[in-house]
Amino acid sequence: MSELPSATVILPTKNRPDFLSACLENLARQDYPRERWQTVVVNDGGADPSGAPAGSAADAPNLTFLSIPPSGPAAARNRGARDAETDFLVFIDDDCQPEPSWLRELILGISASPYAAGMGRTLNRFPGNPSARASQYFMEFYRDYERLPGGDLYLVMSNNAVYRREIFSALGGFAEEFVRPGAEDLELSHRLVARGLRQGYLPQAVLRHANCQTPAAFLRQQYQYGRGYARAMNRIRRNGIPIQLGQRRRPQFHLALLQSMQHNGPGLRESALIWCGILAHSLGARMENLRHPAGIESTGATA
Repeated sequence: MSELPSATVILPTKNRPDFLSACLENLARQDYPRERWQTVVVNDGGADPSGAPAGSAADAPNLTFLSIPPSGPAAARNRGARDAETDFLVFIDDDCQPEPSWLRELILGISASPYAAGMGRTLNRFPGNPSARASQYFMEFYRDYERLPGGDLYLVMSNNAVYRREIFSALGGFAEEFVRPGAEDLELSHRLVARGLRQGYLPQAVLRHANCQTPAAFLRQQYQYGRGYARAMNRIRRNGIPIQLGQRRRPQFHLALLQSMQHNGPGLRESALIWCGILAHSLGARMENLRHPAGIESTGATA
């Protein structure tokens, strides 16, 4: 490869200056050639974050700040991608801290693959915290279980993702009707796979994520994910895309989770929290379908 591919790293944020500064510090340490990538921070209607980075955080390559009205992370990611002319689009969240080789592993990994999109490995920043461990265990199980025939990923999670720019643009990016975090990446993944495109796991691209640190935060997150799941499924049905696109449904999922816990249990506290999280997810989905039976939620909607 005579010239390394170019990339745009897109980072949505809203009123979390400490998280943002730490994320940018880690981006500034990436070992990918600086002239081949840029960083775009998109402020989703919060306080101006451009003064937050200081010291090494301000040294992220070709750092640009954009702002949009409060619209949600899907719209913020799309805004960051809109003006990009690079080969690849990379998405990360402000509460993530990438390893120095993260960007290189993402870009070179997908470049050498047939994949339209890829996802790196996300680790828990708080391994001593039971709630964070429960969140990590469940997300890793979901990642490994929801595979398509042949082993491709069904879901590329948007906090550690890379897309071929032309394909992302052709798909229309993330659906901006998702005004809260949760399931906009699921809907895009489903749409991508429905077109016969492929998604892969790039485990050498490692970052650390600030998982939920209290039981209440974990349950709130799962409740919101349940609401997002319901919106995603409603949108997919409206678009006429088959729902059963490689997904393995209940009760198979729950039986497989139970078997996994029996053989590689995360601990009693974590296990109890995971099952409570599944109930919260189900409740969130049911409430969303009651509140918004058409699956559409406006930006000004209140939860």
